Amino acid sequence: MKTSRKKRLHFSKIYSFKRGKGTSKVDHTRIGGPGFSRVVYVNEPDGVEASLRYENNYVRTTKYTAATFLPKSLFEQFRRVANFYFLVTGILSFTSLAPYSAVSAIIPLIIVIGATMVKEGIEDWRRKQQDIEVNNRKVKVHKGGGVFDHIEWKNLRVGNIVKVEKDEFFPADLVLLSSSYEDAVCYVETMNLDGETNLKLKQALDLTSSLNEDEGLKDFRAIIKCEDPNANLYSFVGSMELEEQQHSLSPQQLLLRDSKLRNTDYIYGVVIFTGHDTKVIQNSTDPPSKRSRIEKKMDKIIYFLFGVLFLMAFVGSIYFGIVTKDDLEGQPKRWYLRPERANIFFDPDRAPIAAIYHFLTALLLYSYLIPISLYVSIEIVKVLQSIFINQDINMYYEETDKPAHARTSNLNEELGQVDTVLSDKTGTLTCNSMEFIKCSVAGTPYGYGVTEVEKAMAKRTGSPLLVNGEEYFEDHINKNKKSFVKGFNFDDERIMNGNWVNEPRSDVIQKFFRLLAICHTAIPDVDEDTSKVSYEAESPDEAAFVIAAREVGFEFFKRTQTSVSVNELDPVSGRRVERTYKLLNVLEFNSTRKRMSVIVRDEDGKLLLLCKGADSVMFERLSKNGREYEVETREHVHEYADAGLRTLILAYRELSEEEYEVFNQKISEAKNSVSADREAVMSSDIAIAQFRFLERLLLVHGHWCYRRISSMICYFFYKNVTFGFTVFLYEAYASFSGQPAYNDWFLSLYNVFFTSLPVIAMGVFDQDVSARLCLKFPLLYQEGVLNVLFSWRRIIAWMVNGLCSSIIIFFFCKRALDPQAFNKDGKIAEFQIFGAIMYTCVVWVVNCQMALAISYFTLIQHIFIWGGIALWYLFLLAYGAMPPSISTTAYKVFVESLAPTPSFYIVTLFVVISALIPYFVFNTIQMRFFPMYHGMIQWIRYEGRSDDPEYCNMVRQRSIRTTTVGFTARSLARTNPLNSSARTNPSNDRCANHR
Repeated sequence: MKTSRKKRLHFSKIYSFKRGKGTSKVDHTRIGGPGFSRVVYVNEPDGVEASLRYENNYVRTTKYTAATFLPKSLFEQFRRVANFYFLVTGILSFTSLAPYSAVSAIIPLIIVIGATMVKEGIEDWRRKQQDIEVNNRKVKVHKGGGVFDHIEWKNLRVGNIVKVEKDEFFPADLVLLSSSYEDAVCYVETMNLDGETNLKLKQALDLTSSLNEDEGLKDFRAIIKCEDPNANLYSFVGSMELEEQQHSLSPQQLLLRDSKLRNTDYIYGVVIFTGHDTKVIQNSTDPPSKRSRIEKKMDKIIYFLFGVLFLMAFVGSIYFGIVTKDDLEGQPKRWYLRPERANIFFDPDRAPIAAIYHFLTALLLYSYLIPISLYVSIEIVKVLQSIFINQDINMYYEETDKPAHARTSNLNEELGQVDTVLSDKTGTLTCNSMEFIKCSVAGTPYGYGVTEVEKAMAKRTGSPLLVNGEEYFEDHINKNKKSFVKGFNFDDERIMNGNWVNEPRSDVIQKFFRLLAICHTAIPDVDEDTSKVSYEAESPDEAAFVIAAREVGFEFFKRTQTSVSVNELDPVSGRRVERTYKLLNVLEFNSTRKRMSVIVRDEDGKLLLLCKGADSVMFERLSKNGREYEVETREHVHEYADAGLRTLILAYRELSEEEYEVFNQKISEAKNSVSADREAVMSSDIAIAQFRFLERLLLVHGHWCYRRISSMICYFFYKNVTFGFTVFLYEAYASFSGQPAYNDWFLSLYNVFFTSLPVIAMGVFDQDVSARLCLKFPLLYQEGVLNVLFSWRRIIAWMVNGLCSSIIIFFFCKRALDPQAFNKDGKIAEFQIFGAIMYTCVVWVVNCQMALAISYFTLIQHIFIWGGIALWYLFLLAYGAMPPSISTTAYKVFVESLAPTPSFYIVTLFVVISALIPYFVFNTIQMRFFPMYHGMIQWIRYEGRSDDPEYCNMVRQRSIRTTTVGFTARSLARTNPLNSSARTNPSNDRCANHR
């Protein structure tokens, strides 16, 4: 243990010198005042203060508990206006106002609400399982006498001393006491807190740094006074009282829960915040209720249908009141209602009251205009869509074993309506894996590597690709290049294999790569078996630079507290020599300063200032006699930036002893002005491993989800308008007497069983255009941006289609069945027969309409569409076989009346064909004369001309709108036809025009 520990001691030496141990300038006089009242008795977790005042370390992230699940979940469900409406109608169904039985009204509501609550319960149970896993993790805790034992996280108490080992998460917020390093530093990964993969350095106070053995903690006692729990991740004010002396604590000693210990064997820390008092939990909030624009618009449609429903009930009630009042004047028109002995609902003497009661009855009867299963169906569809996104192999990144991950399914359709893509920084657009490709030294560019950006630009302009002033050919690539080295993609025979010594300014090249080998904060790790050197760096930039220097011949292999050692080529002797550079000071890079400076003394005693940083701060700091290569370097930097490369400027200067004294003083001032890092939050709705997967996520899954949800909702309203208006027309035909057209259970099960599954299948499986064509014709995406598939025009058109279907179904059935005989015995079609036939026609029409609207059939869709129709016949048979007290008007109606009668089948066939003709004609005219963009692509696929460049380009031209996906997409659609390579190379089947 001691051998390995000593081996790793030098890993941290640069930081103990770089960071220093100066006192913090944070005002500690506030400790003990408001907001700074926490007192922690270290190594006394069973003390009165810890047991009575402070939280335990149990963390709960679930939305519900066993006690609150039922009331909170029900409240969530009935916040939706549609569900609340059906709850009210369900309650009213127990009164004599209801035109149907209470059970038939309540059961569908219970099924829909129950299904949604089950979904909520399953999701919360998964969160519960995650909580259990986290709370039951084990950590070593000091039990006394220098003995550590494992306990579960949830049992940690404030004041406990814990021992966290390499690659373990911190179980609570800790104050660092010491570590496996001699100078008590440790490296922390905070990716779970701020998304950053770069390591952060923490360092304990000097007075506790010697506590690096278990035995040394048995008698350790201290009192920590600090700020109260708060959400600020990057501030901490406290003090440690030890041996009757106060020592200031700062964020440098704070280790936050859910961050991970890296590159450090172990640390000792004292627990100061537990459970919901920890900063990461203080930062966590309940996820916001995100609703897409389509869902918000859907609510408006529901309100619109409520308005229609109330209007229908109001008009019908007025008519009913007028007719009821006239029933006793002269010969009654509705003699069958016995107006002379009518109850309050049909009493001509109290017609206004009867009209009011009828209004309430009508609200119950027409409620089927509102789709009760719409919300739960959409939730099911979105969850299934998210599963397909997660399982898309084309968005799986093998190198890190990361697939796409939809964290929420609420916004699936929004993926198809993205108007603008914004990025906070270039790192967001990359995989954060840096490679050294090109460099400019002494005004001369080196490196023949070519980026994808350069290739794409040359292809777009049709001009030859120039590299270092010469036309680029594949022959430029060194065929004998070494095997790939991660972080290094540089190729130039003038530099590699020691050839740089023959260059005109070899002295500058030597300083260039020597600077890369010295000016950094990387840590070397030498493999004892192979002697190969690998590097642990805070950022991929740092690693790429030291790897590049090593590959060229300047191998950084050792760091101590005060020196850096490099194995480099001596240009005079031609032999490799080891050189050691004494580290005098280091000023690290940050987002404010934008440069890094290192002062070293070489073996000859020269003082050297080595700098690297952004061009915006480096060029302005050049001395007058140091601008010899400025013009050429600026030009090369702009070329590299245009090629999509990240650039950095290197500079050096020899210092005199007097200049060094002045410059150290300036560095000491700069260290105290470092600003805190900006806090970031990992709260993405959908995570992808590579930015390039965004193309498929938006153009394929985004378009599919948008179209599926839009079509699904439109169809939902279509089928409910069709069904609801047949109920209205029948009641109007019966002089608004409140008589339902259908049996109670026919009404209740329409949305739940006979027509719901095909809609779900559409929302999950339908494809208007294949994934290949979505990528090949990116302008298809404009349908979502412009929201053409869920415009009010399209929504109203589907409702009008439903109205037409209901009118055709009702009047054609009425005309066919009244007044002639229905069967061979001369029996006429009574209202139960008429209702059953009309209901059969409705089920056939809406399911066949689904078959016409679907673009991509799967076996599941066939099963759901035709199975829904078959289920209706099976239900009619089984329900009709029940006793009349249960089946009521459906008693043996199929077996005795419908099945033996040929006219039943003839009427059904005729009505179904007639009801579908308007949609078929409209769709045909639109496809032929006014095609939407997806319709054009469907024609391309239908005619087998997807690989015809002229025809595809013509389709692109027809798709151009004043507003489309973007300027680049429009210009490419006009200028770039499909090339021959796109037809021969499957990888180019995306036409490359979408980039």
